[in-house]
Amino acid sequence: RSNVKPDQITYSALINACGKGGELQRALEFYAEMEEKGFSVNANTYTCLLTACGDAGEWEKAISLHSEMVQKGHRGDAYTYSAVISACGKSGEWQKAIGLFDEMQRQRIAPNAVTYCAVISACEKGDNWQKALRYFDEMVEEGIRPDSIAYCAAIKACDRGHHWKKALTLFDEMIEKKLTRDYITYNATISALARAGKWELALGVLNEMIAYGVNPNTFSFNVVISSCAEDGNWKRAQSLIEAMVGMRRVPNLDTYNPILAACCKAGE
Repeated sequence: RSNVKPDQITYSALINACGKGGELQRALEFYAEMEEKGFSVNANTYTCLLTACGDAGEWEKAISLHSEMVQKGHRGDAYTYSAVISACGKSGEWQKAIGLFDEMQRQRIAPNAVTYCAVISACEKGDNWQKALRYFDEMVEEGIRPDSIAYCAAIKACDRGHHWKKALTLFDEMIEKKLTRDYITYNATISALARAGKWELALGVLNEMIAYGVNPNTFSFNVVISSCAEDGNWKRAQSLIEAMVGMRRVPNLDTYNPILAACCKAGE
């Protein structure tokens, strides 16, 4: 057996690996062992632990660890705050997330792109679209360039708040800036437009989605089909079902019900 004993770097690597592997309890055990042996825990290790807590849905544990970190004299940085804000956001604790964001600013720790993404996402998930968009605008005003994650969260907030024009503006900015768009971004944009009755614009985004190489799912088609049907354009809705089936997407009740309602209304 080797006589080589783990040091601070070894423990930090183990905690990081366990966190990424979804083994929060094991990561916490290594953290406790690390402290028992007198090794100092740096900000990076705390960030790994806090991120692991967030991934496991343990937002209270994340807050507890963050408080423990501060009590032990670690001021923390934008990344540790981002991790605990994200942990709260993933569990729907958007008010806690905002409180931590305000706290870091009182501590004169400048938020970075990761922090803004975390608080925007927390507000969006908490159905507080006004604050999500406010933080997005603040991010831009501070000269921090939003990435795909920030744009996606802001567009989802627009969808929740029925702000289709803002959603489309943000989506167009993503294209202009050549930012990566995934199916979540496309679906949020399509949904914001379709729910506002702007089915032609929604259809345009759906077509752009396909051209960009992102495969639409059943939801992508359903919201456009529903919008077409509600506008009385059931024939267009029917053609979308054909396109949907052609792409091997399985229609469901949400696909057919709007068309049946539109046909009945039209006396067809």
